[in-house]
Amino acid sequence: MHSELEYPENLIASSIMLNDRFKFVNSNPNDFYQYLGVRRTRSITSTQTFAKKTIRYLFDAKNSKTFIDDFSEMLEFMEFEKYFKVHYNTKYNSLFFTGNLTVEDFHSFYKEWWNSGHTNRKKTSKLWGLWFYDKLEKENPNRFEVIVKYLNTITKNSNRLTHKPRSRSKRFVLDLFDLSFSTDEFQIIEDLVKLDILNLEGIKIKKKKNEFSLEQTSSGEYHLIISLLGLYSKIKDNSLILIDEPEISLHPNWQMRYINFLKKMFRKYQNTHFIITTHSHFLVSDLEGENSSVISLERNIETNTLSAELLEGKNTYGWSAEEILYRVFKVRTTRNYYLELELRELLHKIATKDKDKNRMIEILNRIKELKLDNKDPLKLVIKKTEDYLIQND
Repeated sequence: MHSELEYPENLIASSIMLNDRFKFVNSNPNDFYQYLGVRRTRSITSTQTFAKKTIRYLFDAKNSKTFIDDFSEMLEFMEFEKYFKVHYNTKYNSLFFTGNLTVEDFHSFYKEWWNSGHTNRKKTSKLWGLWFYDKLEKENPNRFEVIVKYLNTITKNSNRLTHKPRSRSKRFVLDLFDLSFSTDEFQIIEDLVKLDILNLEGIKIKKKKNEFSLEQTSSGEYHLIISLLGLYSKIKDNSLILIDEPEISLHPNWQMRYINFLKKMFRKYQNTHFIITTHSHFLVSDLEGENSSVISLERNIETNTLSAELLEGKNTYGWSAEEILYRVFKVRTTRNYYLELELRELLHKIATKDKDKNRMIEILNRIKELKLDNKDPLKLVIKKTEDYLIQND
């Protein structure tokens, strides 16, 4: 019965695909359903918005005691150094970053920016951050004092604010591994971004002592970092995680290690389950039978119906790509075609009592290299060939 079902604590849907089929929701932290994807609305995707979400996830997850160690492990897995910094550009420096800003100056700028002397915008060209200023003024006017105090503090006493070469703006840097940085402080940063006082420049990482932007990594590296970071910030005991095609853009070596890495990174959540949809035989070959199951989905083109088959009793761990493609995905590849040709040749030689034993041994050895279970018909072919070779030695 529906009422007797045991539900997880939360449901997390993760995808890096632009057209994922998950339900889009702007999830609040305590919502049962958490959407982790690139869509900004139901129909609009935005990589910039995705990057901002990633930073939000970063500082949500930073509250965890083990996050720094786990995230360092993730970077190491991807051959990056323990280095992760968020860079912002400042705007309207002559007002907000003097160290002497007042709440009155703050209000005056947003009320009459065209007369402020800090921007060339005309009265008819509204400030980008005006919508959020109006929202704060209506819902939380005391927030302005907090923001002004913070701007003056970082201008006078912080090493997070530095000059940019050949630029009027300054650079504001947040270091993930700076333990003094709090989530409360990050909330102020988010307010400054919405007010258009700070503008996200990018996320900086390091590999082989070279610093570069996260956007400059390969698409596989980019997607893997963002997706795993998002999962870590939302996961908790008794979660159900839905992941759609994580192999997109991933190098085959990473695909073969992906499942193992999920287990390693989320090992403390023993009662959490992952449901992964994939077309990757590399992911399937990394599934251990004692703690995973494989369900094969197939659509009938003629009737447009979908059937599901639980591969009971089949442990796909360590299977060859060819075996998974043929037996799980039911794909007949070029290699299987050549295998068929060699089988035909081998059986023909046995039937005609061919004397070319070297060629028969060559084919036999190639077949024996395949991963075959005891019920595979090719086992019989191997035995018959070995018997023939012994009898005609």
